[in-house]
Amino acid sequence: MKRTCVLPLLFLLVASISPVSKTFSIFGGTGHIDINATDGCRWNATAADYWITITSGTSGTGSGAVYFEVPVNSSACPRTGTITVADQVFTITQQGAICLYSKGGSRLAPPHAAFNYAPSRSHRLHHLQ
Repeated sequence: MKRTCVLPLLFLLVASISPVSKTFSIFGGTGHIDINATDGCRWNATAADYWITITSGTSGTGSGAVYFEVPVNSSACPRTGTITVADQVFTITQQGAICLYSKGGSRLAPPHAAFNYAPSRSHRLHHLQ
């Protein structure tokens, strides 16, 4: 008697994203995520946070890209959000303004520079270096 072995065909659907994170200043901006996927691999992209907008590439099959937008962060606190693409997490970090208070007035120190407002007769805004 002759035996015949039947091996199931396995198709691996593999997807990877690049890069896996991006950092933005308080001013926000745009970015993209490249998806490298095998033919026939279906994927979806979902932003987990209200302040991240996917502008194109919410779904696809095979390789592709997701484009997104991050608005100005009007909060003093930095924030972190995510986009999930093909079951992988892309992390977005955005800086916030840092509020410092001193005896002579308040200071607002965004990541790119610091400005000091000290009440005086001329009420000038002084740039700190």
